Amino acid sequence: MNLIQDCVNFNQYVYQPPSTQTTANLQQAFRDLEIDSTDIDVYFVLIQYPKWKKDTDFFRWVKPKVRKALRKNPKSFFIFDASTEGFSPIYSEPFFDILYKMSNDYKIPPKRIFFCSSNMKDNDNIKNFNRQHNIKDTINVFTFLNFERMILGVKGQQEVQMDPLGYEIGTNSMLDSIVLKRLNTAVDQTKKLAMQSRAGLSLSRINRAARLYSSMKIYNSEYRDDFFISHNAVRDEDIDWLMSQIPFVNDPTAKKKYVQQFQKKLPLIVDTDDFKTNHATSLHGDLNDKTLFQIVNETHVDDWKQTSLFYSEKTFRSIYHMQPFVIWGQTGCNKRLADYGYMTYDSWFDLGFDSIEDPTKRWAELWKSVTSQLDKIRTMTLEEKWYWKFKNETVLKHNFRTLLEGKYSKDVFCNTALKMRNIANEQ
Repeated sequence: MNLIQDCVNFNQYVYQPPSTQTTANLQQAFRDLEIDSTDIDVYFVLIQYPKWKKDTDFFRWVKPKVRKALRKNPKSFFIFDASTEGFSPIYSEPFFDILYKMSNDYKIPPKRIFFCSSNMKDNDNIKNFNRQHNIKDTINVFTFLNFERMILGVKGQQEVQMDPLGYEIGTNSMLDSIVLKRLNTAVDQTKKLAMQSRAGLSLSRINRAARLYSSMKIYNSEYRDDFFISHNAVRDEDIDWLMSQIPFVNDPTAKKKYVQQFQKKLPLIVDTDDFKTNHATSLHGDLNDKTLFQIVNETHVDDWKQTSLFYSEKTFRSIYHMQPFVIWGQTGCNKRLADYGYMTYDSWFDLGFDSIEDPTKRWAELWKSVTSQLDKIRTMTLEEKWYWKFKNETVLKHNFRTLLEGKYSKDVFCNTALKMRNIANEQ
């Protein structure tokens, strides 16, 4: 597979790094399948964050030689990489409209256009979009858990490569030893940091309405001192916009005056006052080891009429640290982890809230589940708290192993490589 560089001129819509998680994983899939891809040319761009519209013509900045190659060479492919996000292409960012317009305007066969995202509902979204628009010749869509791969980072990759017992890399025995070592490390660190610990963890770097809501509800509750809460300051000029977003609208305790009162308490700092740096690939294990569980403040709470399901590094970081958690995110996001090989955290929390569509009601039931556990934790000895955190080793170990193996995403890339090879062979 030939990754073609220098594809696009400077613009606000897309850019081309040397490679992406998507292209690296696709190249690996060709190698794993031992597929000859030396005749396949891949042109790729990564999205930026302008205001996308249905008639946006980002392709005007793609270099003429690239446009010509995509028209003329039947073994060339274009990857539009939106894998860092989980936007709805139906109700949020109109990527499908844009790509079909690109295909039509520049005479590029749809089958040689690949759209990639971390919205795990995009395979259904493209089927519905094609049906609604009576489209027969479809673009290709594939989704993978980008941040599952990303969260391993440098430290995680080193841990995967360790061979403490001399086993061959990649064998079950090797993975078992890595998983056991990670569990023992988590247990040891939790005990070591016990005197500095609290029960819960809640982190927020970028101010999104749902995260502000979550932090405010925890801070204003009787359980404030049971948590480490990190939350960035809120600017005066952002309050009206935040107030216009869900889930504020249905909660009388989240009126503007209450938000402004909470604003005066910000920022809340537990580890760093650097809220500008994107810590997506960092593991900051001390905070996870100082707490028994985490409320994961995910990127999205709105699922845009069930057309988006997105997991960021925030979810996978707790999995890495063998820490039980509940996700404050989109409808169904806790239980849907099972679709990707993970086990859910029913042993620790009642996940009945997960299917509630109204976000205010969903938060209320999530919080009820959390506080019922907090009431029990408050009465526990240190040893009982440690037992509570690690009481279901089967789930913790299985999920860490699933994170390391990344089987779901690997299968996605193998299927994508096969599809690309088959399309190239048609010519």
